[in-house]
Amino acid sequence: TLRAMEPARVIGHRRGRRGAVRLPSTPMQIQGSTILVTGASGGLGAAIARDLKGRGASLVLTARNVELLDALAAELDAEVVVADPAR
Repeated sequence: TLRAMEPARVIGHRRGRRGAVRLPSTPMQIQGSTILVTGASGGLGAAIARDLKGRGASLVLTARNVELLDALAAELDAEVVVADPAR
């Protein structure tokens, strides 16, 4: 059963089986959480990792580019998991 979410201000919506679904306008509290960020060696993945670290999360980063991944991990004091299926 869908219930009304508080606060009532809506920042976006998506269509579900039952029609429009309201999304909360307050950001998720992630301080103290450990979050796995895939594709973290550049672009959107690196930007997301920096944002999450700034919000207090501990990070585990994964990507195929080891050099860029290591540089970002050093910057953010994060753990690294190299994910290159070719290796």
